[in-house]
Amino acid sequence: VLQQLGDLSKELKLDILSSNPIAEEKSPLALVGGTPKYEKKRIAIDMRCTYENLGAYLARVANLPTFFSVEDMIVENKSGSMPLLDVRVVLGFFVTA
Repeated sequence: VLQQLGDLSKELKLDILSSNPIAEEKSPLALVGGTPKYEKKRIAIDMRCTYENLGAYLARVANLPTFFSVEDMIVENKSGSMPLLDVRVVLGFFVTA
């Protein structure tokens, strides 16, 4: 999964500043017979990109074989270097346990 996201960011020429997993959480919806069948994972990705590249990235993430949800997103212009923006995206996804 991380490889897919990394390849996608390289293809779209995004400047990925960091990508860090967020602590796991157990989902009660993922329980089958009392045993977790799936585990929810989350990853925070910090990047610098334009609005156009951000939109292209999220559209391509939506078309990956793994189902992702955008759980949080912050878009700022910290450096004042428009059109580049500072973006933090938190993506959630499930993997088999």
